[in-house]
Amino acid sequence: MDVSRIGPEPGTFPPIGRPGAPHGRPGREPVPPEAPISVSPEVRLILALHQLIQNTPDVRPEVVAGLKAQVEAGQYRVDETELARLLLGGGRP
Repeated sequence: MDVSRIGPEPGTFPPIGRPGAPHGRPGREPVPPEAPISVSPEVRLILALHQLIQNTPDVRPEVVAGLKAQVEAGQYRVDETELARLLLGGGRP
């Protein structure tokens, strides 16, 4: 699953605290680049999960190779009852 297109385009957030920015508050002093910031544990978790998702391949080659070998050997079988349960119930295998 490609999640790289979820959310706003990179660079579209306005600068924070800079006068004249589309969503900035007038009269506020600009935030210097070296100003310390704090990131909540929740944001740290979101960033870690985002990085994990970015580093996870969309396809697992070892699984595909195993299934392909089964299909080519005529050994791949589908349990129709289980397939119907998954399709109708929305469950995961």
